[in-house]
Amino acid sequence: MKTKSIWKSLAPIFITSFILSSNAAAEEAWYDCTIDFVGSQKIKGDKKNKAGPVLQLDEVRGAFLDKQFIFSTRGRVQSQMLATALTAAAGGFEVRILTDLDANETPPRISGITLVTP
Repeated sequence: MKTKSIWKSLAPIFITSFILSSNAAAEEAWYDCTIDFVGSQKIKGDKKNKAGPVLQLDEVRGAFLDKQFIFSTRGRVQSQMLATALTAAAGGFEVRILTDLDANETPPRISGITLVTP
Protein backbone atom coordinates (compact mmCIF):
# COMPACT_ATOMS: atom_id res chain seq x y z
CA MET A 1 0.00 0.00 0.00
CA LYS A 2 2.79 2.41 0.88
CA THR A 3 4.55 1.64 -2.39
CA LYS A 4 1.48 2.66 -4.41
CA SER A 5 1.16 5.99 -2.62
CA ILE A 6 4.87 6.72 -3.07
CA TRP A 7 4.64 6.08 -6.81
CA LYS A 8 1.49 8.19 -7.07
CA SER A 9 3.25 11.10 -5.40
CA LEU A 10 6.42 10.73 -7.51
CA ALA A 11 4.69 10.21 -10.86
CA PRO A 12 4.06 13.95 -11.52
CA ILE A 13 7.72 14.71 -10.82
CA PHE A 14 8.91 12.05 -13.29
CA ILE A 15 6.47 13.18 -15.95
CA THR A 16 7.40 16.86 -15.55
CA SER A 17 11.13 16.14 -15.73
CA PHE A 18 10.62 14.02 -18.87
CA ILE A 19 8.66 16.79 -20.59
CA LEU A 20 11.22 19.45 -19.66
CA SER A 21 14.17 17.33 -20.81
CA SER A 22 12.54 16.46 -24.13
CA ASN A 23 11.78 20.14 -24.83
CA ALA A 24 15.30 21.20 -23.89
CA ALA A 25 16.75 18.73 -26.39
CA ALA A 26 14.91 20.28 -29.33
CA GLU A 27 17.11 23.19 -30.37
CA GLU A 28 16.10 23.38 -34.00
CA ALA A 29 16.40 26.67 -35.85
CA TRP A 30 15.72 27.98 -39.35
CA TYR A 31 18.67 28.85 -41.62
CA ASP A 32 18.61 30.53 -45.04
CA CYS A 33 20.96 28.67 -47.37
CA THR A 34 22.24 28.38 -50.90
CA ILE A 35 22.57 24.90 -52.37
CA ASP A 36 25.99 23.72 -53.52
CA PHE A 37 25.11 20.09 -54.21
CA VAL A 38 22.06 17.81 -54.25
CA GLY A 39 22.46 14.10 -54.77
CA SER A 40 23.95 10.94 -53.44
CA GLN A 41 27.41 11.06 -51.95
CA LYS A 42 29.44 8.92 -49.57
CA ILE A 43 29.12 10.30 -46.06
CA LYS A 44 31.77 9.88 -43.43
CA GLY A 45 30.62 7.35 -40.84
CA ASP A 46 27.83 5.92 -43.04
CA LYS A 47 29.35 2.55 -43.94
CA LYS A 48 26.24 1.16 -45.62
CA ASN A 49 25.37 4.43 -47.43
CA LYS A 50 21.82 4.41 -46.07
CA ALA A 51 21.65 8.16 -45.53
CA GLY A 52 19.66 8.80 -48.70
CA PRO A 53 19.92 12.08 -50.61
CA VAL A 54 22.54 14.54 -49.44
CA LEU A 55 22.41 18.33 -49.56
CA GLN A 56 25.55 20.42 -49.34
CA LEU A 57 24.62 23.92 -48.20
CA ASP A 58 26.11 27.33 -47.40
CA GLU A 59 24.29 29.43 -44.83
CA VAL A 60 23.71 32.96 -46.15
CA ARG A 61 24.94 34.70 -42.97
CA GLY A 62 27.99 32.44 -42.60
CA ALA A 63 26.86 30.08 -39.82
CA PHE A 64 28.26 27.20 -41.92
CA LEU A 65 29.86 26.63 -45.33
CA ASP A 66 29.98 23.46 -47.45
CA LYS A 67 28.07 21.51 -44.77
CA GLN A 68 26.37 18.26 -45.70
CA PHE A 69 22.86 17.43 -44.49
CA ILE A 70 20.43 14.56 -44.88
CA PHE A 71 16.65 14.48 -44.51
CA SER A 72 15.18 13.33 -41.20
CA THR A 73 12.32 11.40 -42.80
CA ARG A 74 11.88 8.76 -45.46
CA GLY A 75 9.20 8.03 -48.03
CA ARG A 76 6.78 10.58 -49.36
CA VAL A 77 7.84 13.46 -47.10
CA GLN A 78 11.48 12.91 -48.04
CA SER A 79 10.50 12.96 -51.73
CA GLN A 80 8.69 16.27 -51.25
CA MET A 81 11.67 17.77 -49.42
CA LEU A 82 14.02 16.53 -52.15
CA ALA A 83 11.74 18.03 -54.82
CA THR A 84 11.92 21.39 -53.02
CA ALA A 85 15.73 21.20 -52.90
CA LEU A 86 16.00 20.24 -56.58
CA THR A 87 13.63 23.05 -57.59
CA ALA A 88 15.73 25.55 -55.64
CA ALA A 89 18.98 24.24 -57.12
CA ALA A 90 17.63 24.32 -60.69
CA GLY A 91 16.12 27.79 -60.30
CA GLY A 92 18.99 29.34 -58.34
CA PHE A 93 16.76 29.99 -55.32
CA GLU A 94 17.71 29.91 -51.66
CA VAL A 95 16.12 27.47 -49.25
CA ARG A 96 15.20 27.83 -45.60
CA ILE A 97 15.97 24.68 -43.61
CA LEU A 98 14.95 23.60 -40.12
CA THR A 99 17.75 21.71 -38.38
CA ASP A 100 19.60 21.24 -35.11
CA LEU A 101 23.28 22.00 -35.67
CA ASP A 102 24.12 21.05 -32.08
CA ALA A 103 22.70 17.53 -32.31
CA ASN A 104 25.09 14.61 -32.05
CA GLU A 105 24.27 13.54 -35.59
CA THR A 106 26.73 13.37 -38.44
CA PRO A 107 25.60 14.69 -40.82
CA PRO A 108 22.87 16.87 -39.31
CA ARG A 109 19.29 16.10 -40.34
CA ILE A 110 16.90 18.51 -42.04
CA SER A 111 13.40 18.29 -40.60
CA GLY A 112 11.90 21.07 -42.72
CA ILE A 113 12.70 22.89 -45.94
CA THR A 114 11.00 25.73 -47.81
CA LEU A 115 11.79 27.66 -50.94
CA VAL A 116 12.88 31.30 -50.48
CA THR A 117 11.79 33.30 -53.47
CA PRO A 118 13.06 36.78 -54.26
